[in-house]
Amino acid sequence: MNNEKTDLINSSLHVDDRIIPPFLYSLIYSVLEEQNLQTNELTINTSINKSDLSRANTLITFNEAITIIQNALRLSDNPSLGMEIGQRENLSDRGVLGYAILNCVNGLDAINFALSYYRLPTSLSNMVVENDRDKLLFKIDSLKNIPDDAFRFITEQALCGIATMMSELFGPSFTPIEVHFTFPQPDDTEHYRKYFPCPIIFEAEHNQLISRGEILYLYNPSYNPTSKRLADKLNFQSLPKDELPYLVKRVRSTLLNSDTYFPAINEVSEKLAMSESSLRRKLKTLGTSFQEILDNVREELSLRYLEETEFSMDKIAELVGFSNSQTFYRAFRKWTGKAPSDFRQQKSIQATKQVKNHIN
Repeated sequence: MNNEKTDLINSSLHVDDRIIPPFLYSLIYSVLEEQNLQTNELTINTSINKSDLSRANTLITFNEAITIIQNALRLSDNPSLGMEIGQRENLSDRGVLGYAILNCVNGLDAINFALSYYRLPTSLSNMVVENDRDKLLFKIDSLKNIPDDAFRFITEQALCGIATMMSELFGPSFTPIEVHFTFPQPDDTEHYRKYFPCPIIFEAEHNQLISRGEILYLYNPSYNPTSKRLADKLNFQSLPKDELPYLVKRVRSTLLNSDTYFPAINEVSEKLAMSESSLRRKLKTLGTSFQEILDNVREELSLRYLEETEFSMDKIAELVGFSNSQTFYRAFRKWTGKAPSDFRQQKSIQATKQVKNHIN
């Protein structure tokens, strides 16, 4: 049997780094609450409380995520908990990520976008999709050093979540052919058939869901090219660049996950569980600073808003953290050498030319 566990996505990721968003764990809380279980014990042996799970700007550690999962399994005593959570993972609840997937043109487009999420260091599993002749294989690898009970939960939740996502996109056109699990077959397998209406193989080589390959090219009836293009650009989780040092990525992620404003350096350092002086020192060692990272984030967002929305300059200035449009104008000219209005006009002219060239 292959344990199907891989290294942490980023070798510099530490189990106590505060980087994982609360969506999955808030969903676990909701399910337990519906079952009238002792939800106050869900976050026991962690440094967060249950109210933190409902806050979008909460970040939890790898160890805390595993502890919450194990607490949930102990409290519920439900062998189907992972699959029940996966079945409830509606795309509409996933913010910009879900919005983008719902507006993809076809299965291939949706899968590629979903892969961008599963490759993030904030995910406890890694998804690989393989096209094998007329079949499509969704393979899930959990990370190493995960206890067996949490490993099973994460695997079942991820595979059921994939099935839910594809069913939400394509309705009855999507039907899994087989589901494979690497772990041994339990005594009672009936609850698996509730979530996977297909043959289920245990002690398999891979954890995977197999479907018909033609779903790659099924047209999504809710496809909206304008909405998809905007969601692509505003998908903040994809903004961090792979080549950046990991601490810089963490600072960027914290800035971008803020609900209404960019947090100050003391707030960011607190979320990253280090002192402000330590954060400043480590960033200096990397040849950058908090202000430089903040300016880069503001510049990138400004360019995206100008290119992909019709927001006013005052609105964009507010969204990227400036008190007025005059300050925004000065900063944008410093970043790009152009006024924001000139940049927007230039992009509009380029888009018009591309359309004309395409028609010709």
